[in-house]
Amino acid sequence: TIAKGLNTTTWIWNLHLDAHDFDSHTSDLEEISQKVFSAYFSQLSIIFLWLSNMYFHGARFSNYETWLSYPTHIGPSAQVVWPIAYKMSEFIGLIY
Repeated sequence: TIAKGLNTTTWIWNLHLDAHDFDSHTSDLEEISQKVFSAYFSQLSIIFLWLSNMYFHGARFSNYETWLSYPTHIGPSAQVVWPIAYKMSEFIGLIY
């Protein structure tokens, strides 16, 4: 078991720092730059995929066109997206 207290926190932070300390793995600046870029590019691609999914479901399941036709009688239904996003987060939670 992991002990509670400062030692556990220090151990976790040291593990995190060792994983991201590219200088200790290699001294080649080009290789370090490639690793950092690939890590950030991967993260940005996941964020873009998530946002495009939210945009698609917002456009697909909303009443935006109807709301544009009758803005005083119909309220926008952006709230429809949130149950879909919640189900998607549950699904992702099951994968990991």
